[in-house]
Amino acid sequence: MADEAILTALRDAHDVEVLDALRGFVEDAKTVATTISAAMMTFVGVVFSISLAAVQMAAVLRWTELVDLRFAEIRGCSADTPQVTRRQFAGFDDPTLLAPENQREPLTRHHELLTRAMERVFPDPVDRAFALRPDRQGIG
Repeated sequence: MADEAILTALRDAHDVEVLDALRGFVEDAKTVATTISAAMMTFVGVVFSISLAAVQMAAVLRWTELVDLRFAEIRGCSADTPQVTRRQFAGFDDPTLLAPENQREPLTRHHELLTRAMERVFPDPVDRAFALRPDRQGIG
């Protein structure tokens, strides 16, 4: 109601420039709202697609394959980076304690593989001890 009164007053005052400016503002606002809405829908679609892919992948992969995928790729790319190896060693703690007995083998195997990689990459015992120490923050 108040908007109509403002528009009527502007029309009666023949203030066409202000009316045109208001119309332009409304059109710009509509464009912005439409663009934001489209971007949000795209974002939601991407998140949904990623989530769906993860669920489908988890349904196809078995526990051992998931563990292999998680630890082998990270170990292969970052064995020489203590920040990453320390986080990886910390990442073995909870799953190893919480996993049922029949699911612990791949965790133990990857722990041993990472330990051997540290022996190769860090020949110095001090550097190796540092890289082998579990730390959830990497270097904390």
